[in-house]
Amino acid sequence: MFPAPPEPRRAVRKDIPRNLAIGIAAFLTLVITIPFFFSGSSASLRAVPYEPDAIPESMPFAIITDLDKRSHRTSDKKKPFWVASMKHGVLHYNAAKGSFRVEWVSDHEVQSKHSEEGRGMELSELVRYRNQMFTFDDRSGIVYELDNFDPRSSEDPAVFPRHILMEGDGRTDKGFKCEWATVKDDEMYVGSFGKEFTDPKGIRPPGFGNMWVKVIDKELRVRHEDWTNRFIAMRDAVGYGSPGYLLHETAIWNPFLNKWHFLPRRASKAEYSEAADEKMGTNLLISTGPAFDSFDYITVGTVTAERGFSSAKLIPGSKGRIIIALKSAESSLAGGEAVQTSFISIFTVDGKMLLEEEEITGGAKFEGIEFTT
Repeated sequence: MFPAPPEPRRAVRKDIPRNLAIGIAAFLTLVITIPFFFSGSSASLRAVPYEPDAIPESMPFAIITDLDKRSHRTSDKKKPFWVASMKHGVLHYNAAKGSFRVEWVSDHEVQSKHSEEGRGMELSELVRYRNQMFTFDDRSGIVYELDNFDPRSSEDPAVFPRHILMEGDGRTDKGFKCEWATVKDDEMYVGSFGKEFTDPKGIRPPGFGNMWVKVIDKELRVRHEDWTNRFIAMRDAVGYGSPGYLLHETAIWNPFLNKWHFLPRRASKAEYSEAADEKMGTNLLISTGPAFDSFDYITVGTVTAERGFSSAKLIPGSKGRIIIALKSAESSLAGGEAVQTSFISIFTVDGKMLLEEEEITGGAKFEGIEFTT
């Protein structure tokens, strides 16, 4: 029914030393794991198995927008506020056919009075963590907790600021450009686009504040981690080293395979150009272990230059083998206006498409997806 998945390619970081002890350990590990390699062990992304009957027949989920400047509103009292759109859906699964279907259920609006330099509620992710739902503003760095996100409710969800994340090591007045978030080892990892800031005029030196990752624990305490070397190693390994780049808006920690999955929004082998970047969409799926010392990478579906991944989650019951993902596109028009569209798809971690990209009606840029139960 479906095309065969592509063969994964592997790249190894060259900047990490190898001594004899590590070599012996690696050899012993290889000897032990070879019998399992072709039966779908986590050492390979080829033909990884899952149990179709373990996937629920229906799975409620929600998606949320980053409307950019369109999020701004003015009240009857002429006071500014900012909004995001939240759409609820149900993912239906037919075990007999191995097929998925998306049903859209309801639409809601989420409001906040908080902003940075006149921009706010440009929400880039949804994450369910310890039975609470969180979303992240990529302009201000505000981490919001969402309340009343039941699709059956007649009332719109409410948001409450729980944190303000700042760029780099946190000792700055610039809000962190939150782009992706996931849960690993009972902590939330919040990352940005993973590329250094470069000034096209060459006046300002490169900035690395958005190559840091914020780790939030169950007490909502924040730890700042410098991932600069990890992001550089990743782009070098898959063929997009400087002056090329990868821009990240989607990352998942997969506890079943003990791997990170990155689905870059943009990929270019040329130097960054704001105008050209709109058509640098990619379909790369990059996987790596906790040490970021080697990378498997494949392509998923077909590339549409304007579309890039904006969020993804593992499907419940699939044991980390199936991903539901959003892509979004934004095309600039004369006069500063922009056309926004979004798409939803489903595929396995070894690259087999189970639901081809479907456009989400409404003309909005959805950048967060999460299952709600």
